Amino acid sequence: MRELFADWMLDERIVQVFRSRDDFANLRLAVRRVVTDAPVGTDYSGQGSVSAEVFQEALGEQNYAMLPEHMREAADEAALAYYQNKDIRQIDAAIDRVEAAYRLRMAGQVDGVFLRNLFRVQIDLTNIRTMLRLKLLDADQRDVLLEGGFVSLDRFRQGLDLGYEVLGSLFFGTPYHQVMEAGAAYVAANGSFLKVEQQCDEYLLGFLRQTMQITAGPQPIIAFLLVKEHEIRTVRLILTAKRNNLDTKLILDRVA
Repeated sequence: MRELFADWMLDERIVQVFRSRDDFANLRLAVRRVVTDAPVGTDYSGQGSVSAEVFQEALGEQNYAMLPEHMREAADEAALAYYQNKDIRQIDAAIDRVEAAYRLRMAGQVDGVFLRNLFRVQIDLTNIRTMLRLKLLDADQRDVLLEGGFVSLDRFRQGLDLGYEVLGSLFFGTPYHQVMEAGAAYVAANGSFLKVEQQCDEYLLGFLRQTMQITAGPQPIIAFLLVKEHEIRTVRLILTAKRNNLDTKLILDRVA
């Protein structure tokens, strides 16, 4: 699917942005290993813009000059964030911030309103997931929220201090009212994020289905890729859940 996407997409910069998802995933894994003195390993995805071999060599020798600028920045920010208090979770937060900023910057370079809107929606949905997880864990890590979405960070920070029952009304003036209301209610009742993930997926799919109708531009190709990836993840999720004998209701709560 990704090879087909690269063949269809005329603008190589857009291909690079989507390939970078694997680059940042590789980086999260490698930096965790480096700071904990674990072997760098060889189990990296080769579908990014940086080959698995180059990536392994760069991280193994800690020679970040071999990596693209945005990855060097992410590696430096992640290491700095970790060594401030040696909290391994700060690695992911730092890389997430650099990745979000990189995507928005690249969207501006290709002059794509669609790409920028897509990435801003994804930032909002990530912040919704993060806020609800922080509430359930009673954690006060407000700095892990990502900037650049449509919804201000102040609203998410306010949500951290409110009860689950009022989160829907807090987000009533945003496009995510239903996502938050259904997701928060499920977390409060079940202590689970199944409905949050399902609602976030549904919102993003709805956004992508609308853009598929616009044929003049990269929108339908990008939407096609993301929808197909969602379908593949859903099949994998269902098969994994069945193999582990999870209750059918739980599976439906996640995918319905």
